[in-house]
Amino acid sequence: MKSVYHTQADMPDTGRLQVSVASRVNRDPIPDARVTISFTGEPESTFEELNTNESGQTEQIELNAPPLEYSLDPSIEAQPYAEYTLDVRAPGFEPVSISGAEILPDVTAVQNVRLRPLTPADT
Repeated sequence: MKSVYHTQADMPDTGRLQVSVASRVNRDPIPDARVTISFTGEPESTFEELNTNESGQTEQIELNAPPLEYSLDPSIEAQPYAEYTLDVRAPGFEPVSISGAEILPDVTAVQNVRLRPLTPADT
């Protein structure tokens, strides 16, 4: 069975993440959306909060990932990627939580998020 969770000491390598947030209705970028990042399975472990820019994108950040060797050697029984949970919120939109965003070492992951606008009855 593959190991799913890692401690930071188990992850000497890093990968990168950039989040792009847009409206589900018209795909317009959503500036000033708040993206909270935590380890999957540990929601109280929030360690990074980012805001989107005018283009609806966060800056690229580095996140811990398992050693590159895990993805190069199929005989290693450890998960070759780290899993993170992203909580995305923006005024006027329903919040979204994405569990299991995968980060590989030496790779930039781009996570596209589409938020649904709140209806007048929701506000």
